[in-house]
Amino acid sequence: MKNVFFAFLLLTAFLPACKSSSTQKAIPLAIMKDTTTLQGKWELKALPGSLISFEGLYKRKIPLLSFDLVAQQVSGNTGCNSFSGKFSLKGSSIGFTEPMTMTQMACPGEGEKIFLQTLQKVTTYSIQNDSVLVLSAGEKPLMQLKRK
Repeated sequence: MKNVFFAFLLLTAFLPACKSSSTQKAIPLAIMKDTTTLQGKWELKALPGSLISFEGLYKRKIPLLSFDLVAQQVSGNTGCNSFSGKFSLKGSSIGFTEPMTMTQMACPGEGEKIFLQTLQKVTTYSIQNDSVLVLSAGEKPLMQLKRK
């Protein structure tokens, strides 16, 4: 009986030492459940409502969005300038907070202007087959992006 009691004391003394000392931020359960697939980089593939062809808007560089769910930060490029800022999520609702930090290079054409104006109209998102991100204004699709 003494040996069992002694073993129990040793076990309780060493268990706290096994506790992880990691200081990484944990992703909240709600984010893990609802939006895990939004995390990462997405390249613009289509602007369904644009009057100018996609190829005409983005001849040099295609816009990119990169989502960091833990920091609730979005960054990327507009096809010309780089930007970063905050976004908010609640279920399938998404909003991009202004003002965003952005470089100030002179950009030819209308691509950047249309991209930024369209991004500000976005209110919802959906992900199809874990590879296509659709950003919409309610039910109206505004942007389609492909996982990069």
